[in-house]
Amino acid sequence: MSERQVMRLLWGVFAVAAVVLGFQFSDTLEGMFSRRGTFTAKEEGGTIVMRWRGAIEAPLAARIEETFRTHQASGARFLLILASPGGKVDHGGDVVRLLKTMQRTNAVDTLVEGRSVCASMCVPVYLAGRYRTASPAARFMFHEVSFRDAVTDKRNEVPEKAIERGTDQLFDRYFRPAGVDELWISGIRKEMHGKDIWRTAEQLMAERSGIVQRLE
Repeated sequence: MSERQVMRLLWGVFAVAAVVLGFQFSDTLEGMFSRRGTFTAKEEGGTIVMRWRGAIEAPLAARIEETFRTHQASGARFLLILASPGGKVDHGGDVVRLLKTMQRTNAVDTLVEGRSVCASMCVPVYLAGRYRTASPAARFMFHEVSFRDAVTDKRNEVPEKAIERGTDQLFDRYFRPAGVDELWISGIRKEMHGKDIWRTAEQLMAERSGIVQRLE
């Protein structure tokens, strides 16, 4: 094989590799953007309906606050519809505090529709609603808190006592003030040890957990 043929072959290999890498990079970007939360807000019959689909993280709090400032003076009711796999405890706390502040002047309710999921840190946000509604088949997930690296988001290995303490603090801060039943909390705390616990809204109502207040 001549030197020119070898060079053509090498350039062909490089070209194919570049195309493959280009598609992989495109797929990676699409995956990154598909995981970003989406927020919409519109007025429906005197209610400002806010929808969030995605992780409990920025820009959720900012978008809610922006919507509130726009419509607060009208005295409108706000409804936050959630579909979330969970997210960051700190940002979830910011959202909860914001919803509580909004309730000083306006009604703020929460809803999980259809077979949507409200998992992990989504549940405390849901619990911040004045009235909490869900479709019977809506799914809720509970688990112990996890400690993750702020940069890599990888789970950090920490002592079991730290996990228990952090989980207890989460229930003390968000579940008990929302009126969640003490016996239910005691039972779910034992059940969730080291694993994810799933319940439908219908099951939560049957268990009289106090999480879902009414079914759609």
